[in-house]
Formats: sequence, C-alpha cells, structure tokens
Amino acid sequence: MAAFWDKLFSNDQPAPQLPPDVSADAQGLTVAEMEGEEAVYVRVPWSSIMTILAHREDVFTVAQLRLEVLTSLSEEALLITEDDTGFDAFAPQLAEHLPGVSPSWRTELAEIPVDGTPYVLFKRA
Repeated sequence: MAAFWDKLFSNDQPAPQLPPDVSADAQGLTVAEMEGEEAVYVRVPWSSIMTILAHREDVFTVAQLRLEVLTSLSEEALLITEDDTGFDAFAPQLAEHLPGVSPSWRTELAEIPVDGTPYVLFKRA
C-alpha cells in the first residue's frame, strides 16, 4: 500500500516551464500582460517602440525600477518592472536594439529620485 501512495504523491513530472514575464530577441520584445488570472503575451517589434519612460517607485521597503513602454501599436503603455521574470536577460537588449540607450542605463537609473518622476530612457525621433 505504501508504494501506491508514494507513486500517487511523487512528483516525477517536471513542473511546466512558463515563459518569462518579459523577454527580447532580434525582432522585438514580448511582455506578459495579466487579463484576469491569465497571462496574455504581447509581442512588440523594436520599430514599434516610440518611448520608454523609467522611474523608481517605493514598493513596500524597496525602490523598484519600472519601465513604461509606449508603442505605436496601442495607446496603453506596457509596464515592465525589475521584478518581472526575465528582466535581467531583457535589460541589456535595450541598448543593443534601441539607438541612444546607454549600455549602463540600469546603473545610471539607480541614481534617479524615488519619487516616480519619469526619466526618458528612449524616444524615437
């Protein structure tokens, strides 16, 4: 009988791998947007990104870095935070694909005030 319970409650199957909340590749970025309890993945080509505003905001006891991505595809901004899964891999891609974004933009933004004042990280001419 113990073998039955061991088999029933064993976790032989690996947990399903969910895509990260944010990712990027040579064509653009993908961001998870929550619709109710489901994540819907929005694909944005680099050429559609018009502006990226960055700000730091107090979240509980830490200052969280937040990016608002404004695109030509929607009037609503996409919100990306440094707590989103995939952010660390996504962050360097901004400097690679968007002209004028400094490779050290994360370090530079660590110095901005934690008052929600937006900093223009990227603006398409």
